[in-house]
Amino acid sequence: TILAAVVRGYRRMDYSALAEHLVQPVIRLLLIAVIVPFGINAMTAFVILGISYTAATFVLITLIRQLVRSRESALPARRDVKEIVFFSFPFWFGGIINQTRKNIQPLLLGAYSNLSSPGIFSIATSATLPGVLSLKAIRLSVRPLLAVALDRGDLEQAKTLYRTTTRWALMMNLPFTLIIILYPTAVLGVFGESFEAGSTALTILGLQSLVIAATGTNGTVIDMSGFNRLKVVNNVFEFAFSMTLNVVLIINYGLVGAAIAVTVSVAVIEVVRTIEVYVILGLHPYDRSILKPLFAALVACSAGMGINQLLPASSSLAALLVDAAVVGTVYLAGIALLGLNDEERAIGRAVRERTKLPVPPFLR
Repeated sequence: TILAAVVRGYRRMDYSALAEHLVQPVIRLLLIAVIVPFGINAMTAFVILGISYTAATFVLITLIRQLVRSRESALPARRDVKEIVFFSFPFWFGGIINQTRKNIQPLLLGAYSNLSSPGIFSIATSATLPGVLSLKAIRLSVRPLLAVALDRGDLEQAKTLYRTTTRWALMMNLPFTLIIILYPTAVLGVFGESFEAGSTALTILGLQSLVIAATGTNGTVIDMSGFNRLKVVNNVFEFAFSMTLNVVLIINYGLVGAAIAVTVSVAVIEVVRTIEVYVILGLHPYDRSILKPLFAALVACSAGMGINQLLPASSSLAALLVDAAVVGTVYLAGIALLGLNDEERAIGRAVRERTKLPVPPFLR
């Protein structure tokens, strides 16, 4: 994790993506494919995970050595231990709190609901990951850019980054969220009939991921603006509020209560962070361009409801894939017809230059 942060500090997001999102998952999948025919258990799964992370770590070490050699300086290295500790501690403490919150929730479900609830909730949470991962990638990528802009006091550049990344996060999240909200039973049915009991919880968790995307990179702006103590306060508040909701709602509503608890607590803290950014820096994440993905999503939602009447997604995996493809196609067509911004066109051209793929007319 630290090595990946180092290469992002060098603005080499491609190195981070190579190690974390290509080397690590590909090696894990290959090892699973080799081992599964002979039987897999908790220990072999742990070994597979360890090998994949070790491989990604060595790839990052090699790439960082190349970066350092290419940028050697005659200036002595600075070791600002005190500054590093004071800057890093809130991130470490916040991470501990967040992970503790995530680990406690399944325990509460098992204690106050039934034994199957933690497994169903885990799968439902995993089903929302595709939409959330896009936001995570955006947040990681924009960190060094926001840090430079805020360090220079360039609020105009920070505002552009804040609004652009929020729009992108929402734009990338919406199709996944639509599929989850429109076809929750069918999505969980992929994992087995017993998981379909979590369809209501999945719908609620889909709304949670939508809220996270719609509020964009507010937490990243706070992190990079130097208000680290505020980050700790936010994390402690979120933990206390979330645990209170979990205990009350899980006891009364079980699986659905857990989904409501996490969604409400996330929504509240995201709104609080958005207000904090506005109060501290005078920045908000929205302009008129945010209406474009929302309108495209509305049209795609209507198309998804219509195709579900003709071909119910819950009838088979093939039906789910067809319905999801219709939603995604209509959504992308809506985005294309409404037109892309200059930043989005620039990204399309950059992707074309890297991949040598033909440029669609709406990206030119």
